Amino acid sequence: MATTTGSCLCGEIHWTVEGRPRSATNCHCASCQKQHGAAFATYGAVVRSKLRVTGEPKRFRSSPDAVRMFCATCGSSLFMDYDADPKTTWVSLGTADCDPNCRPESHAFVASKAPWIELTDGLPQHAGHAPR
Repeated sequence: MATTTGSCLCGEIHWTVEGRPRSATNCHCASCQKQHGAAFATYGAVVRSKLRVTGEPKRFRSSPDAVRMFCATCGSSLFMDYDADPKTTWVSLGTADCDPNCRPESHAFVASKAPWIELTDGLPQHAGHAPR
């Protein structure tokens, strides 16, 4: 089975997933905007038990139901876990070192998207979470 790999900017943290993410979403929530310093973040859903991490990401509870993980040295945003879905980790696809072989399927939290972004790609848009 193929693997998907990634790392942070400084190389202190590396990750490997057996296979490819099962889905990907562009998230436009205010937390993703602030954490990534961008209009949105693209995350891929992976089975948590198939994710291997080398290094120790810093953990931050950014909302009552979500924990974000990032490199404490370079600040790269790496992962996000939702309490309601303990078998899934969302991997920041911008940190992939190879083609993750999945493409975004939708836009989530467009109710809080950056006002300068116009979404014209034809993907489904959801005011909040994308359906799982």
